[in-house]
Amino acid sequence: MDMKVYLFRRLLQGVLTLFLVSIVIFVILRVAPGDVADLIITGGDGSSTGATSQEREELRQTLGLDRSLLRQYVEWSWDMATLSWGESLFTGRSVWDDFFRKLPVTLQLSLMGLFIAVALGVPLGVAAALKQDTWMDYLARIFALGGVSLPHFWLATLLLIAGVRYFTWSPPLGYESVIDAPWRNITQFIWPALVLGYSGAGLLSRMTRSAVLEVMRQEYIRTAMAKGLQTRAIMGRHTLRNALLPVITVIGIAFAALVSGSVVLEQVFVLPGVGLFLLEAVKFRDYTVVQPIIVFFAAWVVLVNMTVDVIYTWLNPQVRHG
Repeated sequence: MDMKVYLFRRLLQGVLTLFLVSIVIFVILRVAPGDVADLIITGGDGSSTGATSQEREELRQTLGLDRSLLRQYVEWSWDMATLSWGESLFTGRSVWDDFFRKLPVTLQLSLMGLFIAVALGVPLGVAAALKQDTWMDYLARIFALGGVSLPHFWLATLLLIAGVRYFTWSPPLGYESVIDAPWRNITQFIWPALVLGYSGAGLLSRMTRSAVLEVMRQEYIRTAMAKGLQTRAIMGRHTLRNALLPVITVIGIAFAALVSGSVVLEQVFVLPGVGLFLLEAVKFRDYTVVQPIIVFFAAWVVLVNMTVDVIYTWLNPQVRHG
């Protein structure tokens, strides 16, 4: 299939995915029990106020909640397409401005987590494959299984509790810009990045091990060994070059997962990123904040997957997309 046709089809699939995600999140927020107008009137704490039914209805009209769901969705979709995300229902600030002020925090955490995942997972997977069925292989598999199985929030909580209880230490909480205070910024991000990267490293380690073992069983590898080529040359020229192709796909998937996984860690380590922004908005059912952020995460996954597909095809021109 022609590359342009393939990219066009993938783009249409991505647009359809975002469309379905937008419908799901729009409907869920509006059929959930409770009314955002009541939350605004009570300040979000559920306390009773002296607001009358007329005042509540006037607030619903101001927010546009009295309109039909179809009209609300069409108007919101147009605002999303024109990047007019409106204002927060609770803070009154521009959602667009708040989002892009918090986005660098999430991206930094995700990129640091990805770097740690690749730096740990890929070499560990290669070593496990070369030392198959030895103590190193078993240790690497246990490490990988833990990374895949243990939840982010549990590891982060365990890190905080163990540090305080046994070492009277806790990681610095809060946020300092990397431009204003580089060292303090690194000390704030390294611990959540390690937790985030550990799960990615487990996935990459298992995938790398399987890919390397599969390539090492091929006939051309056996032929190279029979010719007396050095192990380093065989690994560098033949094995890794072919084994890392499927690993690239997993790296892309892991990066998309790390961005969404940062939501919980930002809450635990008090990092003012998009994840913490989203959790606070969900708590108060702030439609104008929750909806665009969810669509952003979905768009991020679609974009990363498309990029990985393009890179995979570029590295291996023999791939044919059906």
